Amino acid sequence: MEQITQPLIPAPTESADLEYEVPREGVGRNVVIDAYLATRSLPPLMDRKRFSNEVRAWAGALGRQAWIGDKYAPVVRTLLAQPAVAEVDRGLLDGVEEACTTYAGPLSRYSLGWVISLDVWQPDDLPLHVSTLYRESARSAAVAVRRDMTDPPAEPLPARDSSLAVPPCVIGSEELVTEFLDDQTPRSDYDTQRAMNAYVTKLRRDHDAKRDLLERDESDEMSAVIERAIVDFGAVPDEQFPPEQLKRFELAAEIKVNEIFDDQLARYAETSPAENVDETRRRLVVECLRVLKKDARAGHDHTGESAAESPEEELARLGRVLDGVERGAWTKANQVRADLEDRDRRRRNSTAKVRHRRTRGVTYASELLARAAERIDADPDLRIDGRPSWEAATAKAMLQRRQVAARFDPDDLRELIGRKWNAKTPKNTGLSDEDEAVTEVLLVMLTQIGRAERDIRAERGPTEKAAES
Repeated sequence: MEQITQPLIPAPTESADLEYEVPREGVGRNVVIDAYLATRSLPPLMDRKRFSNEVRAWAGALGRQAWIGDKYAPVVRTLLAQPAVAEVDRGLLDGVEEACTTYAGPLSRYSLGWVISLDVWQPDDLPLHVSTLYRESARSAAVAVRRDMTDPPAEPLPARDSSLAVPPCVIGSEELVTEFLDDQTPRSDYDTQRAMNAYVTKLRRDHDAKRDLLERDESDEMSAVIERAIVDFGAVPDEQFPPEQLKRFELAAEIKVNEIFDDQLARYAETSPAENVDETRRRLVVECLRVLKKDARAGHDHTGESAAESPEEELARLGRVLDGVERGAWTKANQVRADLEDRDRRRRNSTAKVRHRRTRGVTYASELLARAAERIDADPDLRIDGRPSWEAATAKAMLQRRQVAARFDPDDLRELIGRKWNAKTPKNTGLSDEDEAVTEVLLVMLTQIGRAERDIRAERGPTEKAAES
């Protein structure tokens, strides 16, 4: 890992004339933005769809600034702020074009550039469901930087040894934005710290939430990235729980796993490799930790700060919280064992000579997606108050309509999920924003597709399995 660097806005180039038609009913700002985007070239690692969304976000932020109305016209300010408003006057639309070319576009190159800067922290050769966690953390960091640039927080930014004063709103006046576009370095320390803090916060949160879906080496590697970002580079994540409280949770989880599952694990060890037993134990602890954290977030007191409660009493109370976890945790452990045994079978069969034959790939794909959709219904962890969560229902609908197969490009899938999230206020979900929604739905689909594939392989045996590959 290396220190991330501040992205810099390239020198402006001569603008090409934008081409778009203005019908009798007029056009809104997004038509102008699309025409602007058609004339832009981007760095190789900058996603064009994300850049388009970033320009729209900056256009909206500029539309909230009074000086934009003074510089161009009040109608131009309204057009920037409200994409549904249409205009036929070419002169006013030229004002929107100039605001995008002069301000929104270059500002987007800077804020979205933090995704490229943070790419140096993502390990190479990762499976899609793991690399998605890193990418979404980098995108979350870019959003955090933009929000601080447009709506500076009231409190100083936490840093390793102190805190950093919050710079003024970059677009608070024409003079401020011009100064920034000329020289971004005065914001370097603040924005670098903000990007690191947001990246590590989201990556650690996703790691904790999805740790039972990661292989041990994937989990260990992600933990190492988080630790190095904090220790070596000074990232300061937002803490959901104080370190002392997390240590108590971990101790209570270890005790409960030993208390409940020792006999089952001992029997499992009689017929399975030691590494599989260790991995099953680790996943059981992860599940117990998840239950404790969920209970604490629901408002139950796990601080252990009561003067009348000894450490032993507190651990006993935490243990009582976990009393109902046995069935669910062991069910998950059964899936872990099945996964490990399937992995061992694949290793044994990798050297076997298998006869390949043609199969109908479309039929297999249909069965795979249908199985994955059925698995979503059967997974109790994808329910809230007994009903499927929004993310589970969305993933199931996309699998049933074969939108996963038709839109195999992850960026296309992200865009589709984002539109579903923004179409109306989602219900029955613990998610808070579009980025979380995209990550969660993708992970639900990828996880259930992988498990459905293992089911099919186990049923058909090695010869038929090879034929489908």
